[in-house]
Amino acid sequence: MGLVAVGAVNESSRSARPHRPRHRDTPAGHGLPRLLDRATGGDAVTSSTTDRSRTVMAAMALCILLGAGGLIMIGNTDEASAAVSGDWEYTLSLGKATITKYNGIETQIIIPAEIEGYMVTSLADSCLRNQDKITSITIPDSVTSISSYAFYGCTSLTSITIPDSVTSIGINLLNGCTSLTSASISNSVKNLKESIFYGCTSLTSVSIGNSVTSISTSAFNGCTSLTSITIPDSVTSIGNYAFIGCTGLTSITIPDSVTSIGDQTFYGCTGLTSITIPDSVTSIGASAFNGCTGLTSITIPDSVTSIGS
Repeated sequence: MGLVAVGAVNESSRSARPHRPRHRDTPAGHGLPRLLDRATGGDAVTSSTTDRSRTVMAAMALCILLGAGGLIMIGNTDEASAAVSGDWEYTLSLGKATITKYNGIETQIIIPAEIEGYMVTSLADSCLRNQDKITSITIPDSVTSISSYAFYGCTSLTSITIPDSVTSIGINLLNGCTSLTSASISNSVKNLKESIFYGCTSLTSVSIGNSVTSISTSAFNGCTSLTSITIPDSVTSIGNYAFIGCTGLTSITIPDSVTSIGDQTFYGCTGLTSITIPDSVTSIGASAFNGCTGLTSITIPDSVTSIGS
């Protein structure tokens, strides 16, 4: 396969390049220089931004000469480039691989730690989104970040473990994984991002890592099968709608580290019968316990200075 890379050229290399003469007398059968001359007006490759259209024309001309298999890369070739290996699509940047898509038919997915000799460190946005046949996903310890919507809509996924190597996760990570029953979150993750378990209606067990400091908006929204949850004492804030509609939740203990509870955090938790609010809490959002019809009493500590504002 032919490869043509047309990209930015630094100033030092451009100034050092000798003048390339026009090839007016090119012998028959060697038409590449003449074709490039026509496309570029004399220079086979130009890095001037004002002459970018000529550069593109030159690349097209080369592609024609290379045949249908030619691949053109336009732009700075140090930036991430896309590639395919087996069932996986990925990009490379700074010698590291990011998985961008899975094209296979397996239901039990093992994400590779290396791909074509490059370490896999990231899972891109929506890389396995709506892969509704996948039942399990194994994530290697090489992975340090998982982007938003990575497993969104994997409706057959039953369990997942985010390894301790992972330090950051995106929003809506497992949103709509309706068959998910258990999940374990890395001890290195600081924030349970927005809607991470939104609509995981089968979720009954979740282990939150001991480095998590905040549970974000709608993190467990609509997790109707969740009956109990342990919030680690690293958590300082529980966001708006975090447990809204968790109708199976019967009890919850908020640790002494928490200082704020957001708007409608436990709205509609009809099965909730008891809750303990520690003295560390200073603010409780609007309608935080609205619709908790099973809750017969609640004690608001003196530390709370703001409710619903």
